[in-house]
Amino acid sequence: MGEGWLLVAEMLELIEQGVRNIVCAQPFGCLPNHIMGKGMMKLIKEKHPGVNIVAIDYDPGATKINQENRIKLMLSNAAQALREEEQAAFAAGENVRGAADGSAGGSVSAAQSGARAQNAPRDPTEPALRV
Repeated sequence: MGEGWLLVAEMLELIEQGVRNIVCAQPFGCLPNHIMGKGMMKLIKEKHPGVNIVAIDYDPGATKINQENRIKLMLSNAAQALREEEQAAFAAGENVRGAADGSAGGSVSAAQSGARAQNAPRDPTEPALRV
């Protein structure tokens, strides 16, 4: 949220904190956001494989259904990557989501993550929404 010129630094900071899924909401007429955000996403993805970044334009020409479908696709890709990670960990004998006793662990639904307090610690497997 905030200054478009700092967008790349914000994305890199999130990645360094373990966030792998980022929605970059781009407001109408924000030229720095479009230039810096979209211009650097490919390079960021190349330098940080496994990072899922999607830019969503919020301007008069963007339809709500297009915006929602892009977010749903991003979440689908995130869920697929998590499943693959869990399968690899299971094959290696690790427990990704819960404790060794089999209790459920770090899975957070979209509704739960939206209701989470703003100052609560972020689960690195959930998408980060920057508006």
